[in-house]
Amino acid sequence: MSKSSRRSPKAWPSDVLCSELIQVLAKSRIGASSSMVAIVEAISETEAVFSCEAPMRRGGAILVNAASWSFRARVAGCRKDAEAQGFLVLARFEDPFRWTAEAFCPEHMLDLRSLAAHDKASQAQLQPTAARVFAAGQSF
Repeated sequence: MSKSSRRSPKAWPSDVLCSELIQVLAKSRIGASSSMVAIVEAISETEAVFSCEAPMRRGGAILVNAASWSFRARVAGCRKDAEAQGFLVLARFEDPFRWTAEAFCPEHMLDLRSLAAHDKASQAQLQPTAARVFAAGQSF
């Protein structure tokens, strides 16, 4: 994915792009816990995409912590991000958690819905799902 496509609404997964440091806690298949710092890149009501330094196992349970919020999720996908020399992880929130800006507002947030509200052509191109980040990439 090129740098320009990373910034394009068509290339991103959700209606809300953001940048926020988080801590991700994961358990391995043998039960060992690990912790890493990651950056939330995009978020929607049911899923989020974050970048991190190490790959995460698909289907693995994770706990995500930020300064003012916490949620449980499952890794729905993980792929190498050659430009960032790390990995992009798609995490689907476990019920009953649903993201809202009121519950957690990342420090750096861009709501594409508000930008596209006056442009119906642009609005039709936006898809409110974080899974979209993987649509034009490697398979898992």
